[in-house]
Amino acid sequence: MTEALILEFGAIPSGPNDRLGWYKKSRQTKEFRTGAGLQTRSWRNEHGGISYERIRLSATFSRVTGRAPDPDNEIARLKPIIDGIVDGGLIPDDTAKHLILGDIVSVRGPRGLRVYIAEAEG
Repeated sequence: MTEALILEFGAIPSGPNDRLGWYKKSRQTKEFRTGAGLQTRSWRNEHGGISYERIRLSATFSRVTGRAPDPDNEIARLKPIIDGIVDGGLIPDDTAKHLILGDIVSVRGPRGLRVYIAEAEG
């Protein structure tokens, strides 16, 4: 059995319906992608440079408000983080061959995001 990787962020990436200027959105996307890549590389270094052929990714979005978000927007918010995981070398690409999306949930609590990653079978 392999050990799971958990990425944690103190904020939530912007989604497709968020109204941000192109510069702010671009800068934020870069920050999340870079952060995910750094956390992934650090975890891989601690585990002997391990990489996987396929992973299952689940996420928990934590918000101060109790408003239920659109599930499609939640998945879109994960794109820079998934790109960072690929940049970090955990999987070769972010296609369906290498990535399975698990549960994407939203809970009430301090604003943030936890991404759970585990090796997936075949």
